[in-house]
Amino acid sequence: MPKCLLLWGIGMDEYTLYLDESKNSEKTLFVIGGIIIKNSEIAKLNSAIYDVKKCIWAEDYINDNHPILHCTELSTIKNSRSNKRFLSTYLNIHPTLSILGTQSSSEIKSIYDNVYNICCKTIKAIECVTIGCLVDIEKFKYIYGNSIYPKEDILFEVALQEIIENYSHFLLCNKSVGNIVYESRNDEFALTEKSPDFKMYNNFCKIKACNKGVTFIDQETISKTIRYLYMHSKQEDIPGLQFADFVAYNMIQSTNRTTEQYTEFMKKISDRLYNGGHELTGKDLRDYFGLKKLPYDFQRIHLLEDANTALKKSNDNIKTERNNLIKRNNLLIEGKNKLVTQLEDCKTEIKRFNDNASSIKPNVDNSV
Repeated sequence: MPKCLLLWGIGMDEYTLYLDESKNSEKTLFVIGGIIIKNSEIAKLNSAIYDVKKCIWAEDYINDNHPILHCTELSTIKNSRSNKRFLSTYLNIHPTLSILGTQSSSEIKSIYDNVYNICCKTIKAIECVTIGCLVDIEKFKYIYGNSIYPKEDILFEVALQEIIENYSHFLLCNKSVGNIVYESRNDEFALTEKSPDFKMYNNFCKIKACNKGVTFIDQETISKTIRYLYMHSKQEDIPGLQFADFVAYNMIQSTNRTTEQYTEFMKKISDRLYNGGHELTGKDLRDYFGLKKLPYDFQRIHLLEDANTALKKSNDNIKTERNNLIKRNNLLIEGKNKLVTQLEDCKTEIKRFNDNASSIKPNVDNSV
């Protein structure tokens, strides 16, 4: 092993990237997303997730059963809280959350809001960065056509490759090392070579060994910055993965919203997106390093460029009109100043005339 690889990592900060995936209801978009957190901050994150759980369950239940938070389930319950029939059926499928069936509609909304209030405070308080890759399935079909449209597993691998490259870039910029933690994609007991977890780990090894699918970061950099990929079953109580679930879900939900329509948690995710080590005031590269969107929409880029050109022309026209108005305003000010001067001269002349008139004595003939 090269000497630089042996030395790299000694005395450095260590990070963990917690990742999860999410899809929109139409299954036209999916995202792999999560948080990069310094290992020294993980205890704070674990404590925050415990506080989130206390919004729903009693502490004794949490300690005895280790319930798993699932953002989609919580959102479904909140959105259907007024439909008691549907809610009852849904809670039968998800018995861990059956306690919410005894709550009123307003109480469920309050619990939901409290959960997200804690999530907002957490992402603000801990030293973390958000990262992800969004895949637009319909756009792939539009660009490549259905005949050569790649399978979802391929799109998943491509998205993960993009995240690994940007994660390695983050670690390199911070002179750090890190691991990746992912929730298992397998069905229970599925451990064959065709299983999603096996394919994911195999792809990870190829990336580390020969830079498979990575564009700009070299193999040596990835090998010395990223150590391991850990996969945990869906039944394991891993707080970082549960928080990553909230991040990935809200990345998807924010896709069709304007910035003004973002929830507070969406704003926090956007604010914390990895920006390639640059100050946000200087360069905003979050769409490249933070939440990369695939495939690249060149049509939209061209439309935006055309719109930008039109805006520049409009701006130039406005500047020209502004300069013309400034010149006209200067001429008006100059004319006003002349009139003021003339007015003062008239006042002086009137005063002089009045003074002269008062000094002239009338010649009266008193002999008559």
